[in-house]
Amino acid sequence: MHIDRVFNEDIRLIESVGGSALRAFKNMSHAGILHRLSIKSTLVGEIRGPDGKVKKHWTDRNLTTDAGDLYYAKLLAVEAGGQTFNTLVFGTAGTPAKGSDFSGLTEVDSPNSRKVFTVRETNNLDTPNTGKGLDVTTYKFVYTAGDFTGSSIIKIVITNPTPGASEPLLMFATITTFDLAAADSLTFWVNHEMVGAV
Repeated sequence: MHIDRVFNEDIRLIESVGGSALRAFKNMSHAGILHRLSIKSTLVGEIRGPDGKVKKHWTDRNLTTDAGDLYYAKLLAVEAGGQTFNTLVFGTAGTPAKGSDFSGLTEVDSPNSRKVFTVRETNNLDTPNTGKGLDVTTYKFVYTAGDFTGSSIIKIVITNPTPGASEPLLMFATITTFDLAAADSLTFWVNHEMVGAV
């Protein structure tokens, strides 16, 4: 019997049982997706001074958390992601880990460093964003002069709005250290590319 036919019959059987069996099947589906995809990440930051000239431009990598993996898996299964994950927050300390939550970040200039993305899209066309691509999801965050200031900024997360201590994270990264003066503007791109694997 063809594998697709077997799979469809299994789905019908599980749906007829419902309850815990259906929930278990959905969890197995998520796990299957996670085993076959990896997320390649590229972070790009650019600081401009009051004259509009680039003061600093850099590229880093990030760690997608367990909560981030599940978020993407649910979206691929055409289910609600369960999280908003639209807010970028900078920090001065913290250790990125797969199970990290917001309590692991020492936030800088709270709550002023929190920013909701300007755009989330595929195939971003911004020239400075060297991590963009046709099959890449780009989160773009724009800070204008005076939005926040800080020194020795080295951590970054994406989380939900108004995060509590146990708030889940989409990603957590240690980045190139930078300072941000009141007259500076900052644009930050977080790029996530789905890479298929056998």
